[in-house]
Amino acid sequence: MIKQLCSAVFYVHNDYRLAHLDIKPDNLVFNDNNQLALIDLGHTEKIGASINHPTGTAMYRPEEIESGAPYKVAPADIYGLAMTILVIMIQDLPFGKVDRRTLNRIYTRSGTRASFFRILYGSFRDVDERHPLELQELLYRCLNPNPAERPGIHEFLDCAWIVDAPETLDANLTHELNQIMGLKPHPNDQ
Repeated sequence: MIKQLCSAVFYVHNDYRLAHLDIKPDNLVFNDNNQLALIDLGHTEKIGASINHPTGTAMYRPEEIESGAPYKVAPADIYGLAMTILVIMIQDLPFGKVDRRTLNRIYTRSGTRASFFRILYGSFRDVDERHPLELQELLYRCLNPNPAERPGIHEFLDCAWIVDAPETLDANLTHELNQIMGLKPHPNDQ
């Protein structure tokens, strides 16, 4: 599922030169072939654009969107992608009710991925055991309060764990994910 999501974002960024700007579980659907689709392109902006208006869903957007100052759209999309992957990984909002300023302070003071997630999750051991370190490091970099230091979408597709993931999910797993995540069937499949 994560591989398909990263591929979808890569496709939107590179083939259409657009940032989605509202990546979240509610905008993911599966079709009858168990392929994930990223829907709701109502917030898209051209890659390379700087905009200064809030867009997307608050829990999945970085603080720079809230500031009212111009921001680059591609790093904002990467932040939303990372937040969505974290929700998929832990099956819950990763930071609960933590506001962006607090999150950024924790990030800046923590110094390392393990410290950052340990502060937020209490015990990072559960996340460590279930999810590869390479993916955790990538997600940690995506949540950097400095958008210039976030990785690009290509780094997701270079991550060995994502590269080695299956292309599609089997029907039973897709059904289970739909129930857990509240994902909707693709509109063409209804």
